[in-house]
Amino acid sequence: MLVKLNTPHADIMAAETFMAIIITITIQPLTTGWLVEKLSINK
Repeated sequence: MLVKLNTPHADIMAAETFMAIIITITIQPLTTGWLVEKLSINK
């Protein structure tokens, strides 16, 4: 969509957004167990 609007650096913004989503989806589940143990909220 940004490319069609001739937005400067649209390809870079799209790649950065994609990577931010992928990193968030992969890092969050991997650290949840560790965080639960550190915060002592394991019941």
